[in-house]
Amino acid sequence: MNGSRLLRGNSLALGVILVLCALWAGGGLEGDRSAVARAGAGERVEGAGWSQRAPSAGRPVARDEAGPPDPSPAHGDHGGRAPGGSGTGHVPSDAMLPLKATPKDWAPVGDLLGRPGQLTPDGLTYLVAFPRTDLDVRSRGMRLATGTDLTSFAAFSVYRDHRVMLMGDLVVPEREVTTAVDALQANGLTQTTMHKHLRSTRPPVWWLHFSGLGSAGTLAKAVRAAVESTGTPREPAPYGPPPAGLDTAAVDAALRLRGSPVYGSYWVRPPRTDRVVEHGRVVPAGLGALSEVHIQPVSARRAVVNGDIAMTADEIQPVIRALRAARITVVSLHNHSLAEEPRLFFCHYWTVADPVRTAKALRKVFDLTKNG
Repeated sequence: MNGSRLLRGNSLALGVILVLCALWAGGGLEGDRSAVARAGAGERVEGAGWSQRAPSAGRPVARDEAGPPDPSPAHGDHGGRAPGGSGTGHVPSDAMLPLKATPKDWAPVGDLLGRPGQLTPDGLTYLVAFPRTDLDVRSRGMRLATGTDLTSFAAFSVYRDHRVMLMGDLVVPEREVTTAVDALQANGLTQTTMHKHLRSTRPPVWWLHFSGLGSAGTLAKAVRAAVESTGTPREPAPYGPPPAGLDTAAVDAALRLRGSPVYGSYWVRPPRTDRVVEHGRVVPAGLGALSEVHIQPVSARRAVVNGDIAMTADEIQPVIRALRAARITVVSLHNHSLAEEPRLFFCHYWTVADPVRTAKALRKVFDLTKNG
């Protein structure tokens, strides 16, 4: 009799433990179900992403509700750290990998945002641009092209648990900062930092970085609301041809990477080659685990060259020394995210000089880091 009671007691205890473990590992499954229940039929994103695709096929399964932001911990930041991430430089080995998708998979997100995006070449990130073509900005006497750091972006990647990770930033003149901050908060997006990428701009301009974790539709609607709180034009605009007068082949050769035109500038984006994890998920380069070089020609052999360099803490001082040795101005040093492992810091820089020579100098700087 006592043995039977003991066995039943042990079985009950084991059952409770298994349930608790399943809830912890699910990362907010019940929160997902409640979000689906709250989203009415009219709120659903018809055909949104990856429906009827089996995870074993290398494609994500549908999660297309577009209801209000889910306030559960699964939608947010897990208290600032994902399970398995200690915040001390430990990178979890069991982090979820982003899944490849197609432009068709992401098309409903583009529809919600009111403009199409572009899929990164690795198929892991959907990038949507919101150029501030309405702004006439000058820095140090130079009139800046829209592609010279005056374009807002939102980047989306999807994971096997059907959740989407979002990272982006808003470019806003100072008069719009408070309204944009309120819009990010009102729509459930996590504001990760606000700072300047350029010195001495007229008008003063700020960059508001944000992130999110949830359904594709919910996040897209939140981003659109935040963008529409600013003066960003609603009409999409093509990236345009390479800027005239720039030897893009020589720039590519100097940086050992191929770039692309972006609204009057030429962009090259060296990715981090190490493993970056946030919220228990590997962060692909397209979500911000990369550096940037923006080149805007201003004369036959001179160009504005600015951007940022993604660094771990031990890379910061060598990078700053190398930039200054190349007579490149250090503009700012800050973070873009809150809980990634390893922590990444970004050094923004500026120069007006020969673009190919500057590209060669920047390649030497990148070689001091784990930027490809």
